[in-house]
Amino acid sequence: MTVSNTGELGAIQTQTQQYKILIADITADRLVNTINVAKQVAELNIFEDIEKPYLTGSILIVDDSGLMDDINFAGTETIEVKIAGVQNQSFVVFERTFAMVNVEKIVHTNDKTQVYMINLIDTYAFDNWANKFSKSFTGKLEDIITGMCVSELGVKVDRTFSQDDINTTTSVQPNVKVVIPYLTAIEGADWLRDKATTENGSPFFLHASMHDKKVDGPLIRLSNLDQLLRQDSFNAKIPYTYSQATTQSSVELDETNKAFVVQDVQINNVNNTLKMIQQGAIASSFSNTDIGSTTNLETLYDIDETLDRLQAAEVIRSTSKQNVFDSKHLYHHRVRGDDAIINHPSKYYHEISSRGTYFNYDTYNDASSRTSVKNKMKNAAIRNMLFKNMIDIEIPGTAIILGKVTVGSIISVRFLTSNNKDNKQDLNSVIDKNRSGDYMIYNTRHIWKDTEHKVVCSITKLDKRDVVL
Repeated sequence: MTVSNTGELGAIQTQTQQYKILIADITADRLVNTINVAKQVAELNIFEDIEKPYLTGSILIVDDSGLMDDINFAGTETIEVKIAGVQNQSFVVFERTFAMVNVEKIVHTNDKTQVYMINLIDTYAFDNWANKFSKSFTGKLEDIITGMCVSELGVKVDRTFSQDDINTTTSVQPNVKVVIPYLTAIEGADWLRDKATTENGSPFFLHASMHDKKVDGPLIRLSNLDQLLRQDSFNAKIPYTYSQATTQSSVELDETNKAFVVQDVQINNVNNTLKMIQQGAIASSFSNTDIGSTTNLETLYDIDETLDRLQAAEVIRSTSKQNVFDSKHLYHHRVRGDDAIINHPSKYYHEISSRGTYFNYDTYNDASSRTSVKNKMKNAAIRNMLFKNMIDIEIPGTAIILGKVTVGSIISVRFLTSNNKDNKQDLNSVIDKNRSGDYMIYNTRHIWKDTEHKVVCSITKLDKRDVVL
C-alpha cells in the first residue's frame, strides 16, 4: 500500500521527524539568572483541548546534580521552551512560555538522581486566576468574549471559524447586556460561550493552538462547530491508515508512508445511546417562564430534527449518513405499545427569566421565542453527540507540524479490517466503512521524547464520510 507525494505533506524526510529541545529556560522573579535545563529534559508533553482557551503540559526533568534544590521550586517559576529540527535548527516547530504550576511527582531512580514531573500552563491562564472582576458588557456574544479576552486576559482572538464566508457573525442570539459577577476572564468567556449557538443550534468553542503565536502577545481562537465541520480534511489525499499488518510492517515503508501510519488505537466507551437518553440528548422538553409578563414558552427537542437541520446546512454532508443515533429505535411499552423513542422526552428543563430588565437588550437567560429556547437544548445535545464516536489514535507528529494541524482541524483516517493479509490487497475489500472517514480533532497530546515527536489525538465525527482509497 503506497501513497503519492502531494505538496508539502509529501515532501517528508527523515530529518523532519527528528526534533530537539533547543531551549528550556527556567526563570522566576526571585532568581538572578536564567537556568537552562534543556539537556535535563527527558520528556515534554503539550496538551491542546477544544474546550480550553489555553495550553497545558507536563515536563520530566532528570536531576543528578542538585539543580532543582538550587532553584528551590515554589510554583512561581516560568519556563521558555523552543523546539526545532535536529538537522535544521532554524526550523522551529514550537516556541512558548509556560508557568510551572506544581511538582506532581518526584521519582528517585538512585541515590543521586531524581526525576521531577512538573505541570505546565500558559502564563496568561496562570495570571487569569488572580484577576476576578465585575463589569457590565453589551453587544453580540462573540464581541463581548473578544473584548473581555483582550482587556482582561491580554490575548488576541482569531474569529476565522466563528464567521461565515463574508465575515459576518454567526451566533443567532441577539445583542445582550450582561454583568460578569466577579469571575475571571476565562470563567466569564466560557460562561458566554456556552450560551452562543449558530442558527442550527451548534455550539461555540474557545480554544488555543500550539501553532498560534503573536509577536505582540498570545492568540486564541473562537470557533463554532458548523464552520469547523465544513472544513476540508488537511490530508484527504493521504489518509492516516491503521491496521495491525500495516503497523507491524511500517519499518519497510518509505518516509512519507511512515508519517501517515496510525501506530495505536484506543476505542473506549463508544456508541453509548443510553447515556445520551439520560442526558436528554435524544428527546427532551425545555421551558422558560418570564416572570415580568408571565409568558411561558415551551418546546420539545428531538435529535432527528437537529440532525436533519445539520444535514440541510451541509454541516453533515448530504452525501453521507449521520452515525450518532439509530433513528429506527423504538420505545417499547407493554401497555402503550411501541413508539419512536424521540416522542418520549427523558429530561425536562425549566428556567425563569425577566425580560425588559435592560429595556432593549436581552439578559443572559432571556428567551424571546421557542426557537431560542430550543437552541439552548441543541447546544448541550450536539456537544453530547461529539462523544458518541470518539476514539484515540497515536500518530507521528511530522504531518501535524507541517500541516499546522490542531484541535478543530479535520483529518482523514482509514481503518482496515482484520482481513487485510498484505499491503498489496485491494483496499475496497478490507476497509472498515463504519470507522473510516473524516474526523474532527477534539484534543491532542504532543509528546517529545529524545528526538521523536508523536501525537495522541481524540477524534470524533457526526457522519459516515468516505475517504480516498
